[in-house]
Amino acid sequence: MWFWTFASLGLAGVLDLAAGALLVRLLSQYFVHPLAWWHYVIGAFLGASPDIDLFLGFFEKNPNGHHEYLTHRPSVGIPLAIVLGWFFGGEFWAVAAGIGVFWHYLRDTKGFLGLYDNRLAWFWPFSRRYWGVQNLRVVSETLEELLSKEKGYESLHAAFLTPTRRSITEFALTVIFAGYEIADVFGLHFGIVAACLFWFGAIGLWMAYGFCSPRR
Repeated sequence: MWFWTFASLGLAGVLDLAAGALLVRLLSQYFVHPLAWWHYVIGAFLGASPDIDLFLGFFEKNPNGHHEYLTHRPSVGIPLAIVLGWFFGGEFWAVAAGIGVFWHYLRDTKGFLGLYDNRLAWFWPFSRRYWGVQNLRVVSETLEELLSKEKGYESLHAAFLTPTRRSITEFALTVIFAGYEIADVFGLHFGIVAACLFWFGAIGLWMAYGFCSPRR
């Protein structure tokens, strides 16, 4: 069902959005750069920006293969983000864009937080293998090997529309990051309310998916 697909895609991106905004906040303190509320929005976009290729993957019915696009090639994405950041906003935004995109690639790497099955072609175009860490060892796979383990959007549904170690950990980090940012801009009470609303929404989706899931 299309609703569950969009819901799982949204939940998969919330940590990147929250982390991107937090990185901008922390960098603003280092650079002594004043922030307006919409700067947090830009930071959130930077953290999630490589996943713009999900739209292409959606229309090509290739949900698990979007890491093969240029937007998920660190050798392309990081320099491009730095150049665009510098062009549009100077030194601060060049650093923010580069770190925001780097965060996304790090999160997409197997072994990050001990959660991920994804891997990334960190050394493309010199290597087409997808790299990660498993049991404290660097491991790699071909794209074909990686895709053979995926089950389309079902993998995404299982990861985020049910209370798994991955979803709980990511949502907890999202609440911490976003709660801090909202409290910083609007006040502590707003941060607490936003955190509670997020958990109520996530738990509600878990319950609804468990009830309506076609597998049951």
